[in-house]
Amino acid sequence: MNIWIELATVLVEVFLPWYFFSGMLGRTARPWLLKAAVGAIYAVSLAALSLLLPSSPLRFTAIMILTYFSAKIYFSKGWLATLYPTILFFVFAILTDILCGMLLQSGGIPAGERMGSGTARLIYNTLSKLFHLLCLYIILTITKAKRDTYSPLL
Repeated sequence: MNIWIELATVLVEVFLPWYFFSGMLGRTARPWLLKAAVGAIYAVSLAALSLLLPSSPLRFTAIMILTYFSAKIYFSKGWLATLYPTILFFVFAILTDILCGMLLQSGGIPAGERMGSGTARLIYNTLSKLFHLLCLYIILTITKAKRDTYSPLL
């Protein structure tokens, strides 16, 4: 595992939920210092979990719980209002990881190399995060269109 690849991935993994939750939950009137503290704690916790927990299911569960509580504090929404975007975010994270893994596998890059510390890992992380961003953009576009279509006229 290359620590620089993993830390760069953590930076992207801080941006992706913020982008998605901002679109799903809207803006928040929380103090700037609180939002910065939540973001910093989230980033440091993600980095620690990515480097310290070797088990993918355990790490994934911990990151999902961390993301839920960070979004709840950051956006100050109800638990159900925060739960739905969290589940949606991680369902698409799983789907994009599987799809990108399958694409790279069919392209001749075996799973061992994708989980290693070289170029294959960098390609896998980049491709999977870009595809995840595309999926999140599409989801936000669809939900915004639905919200605009079904919102009452003022």
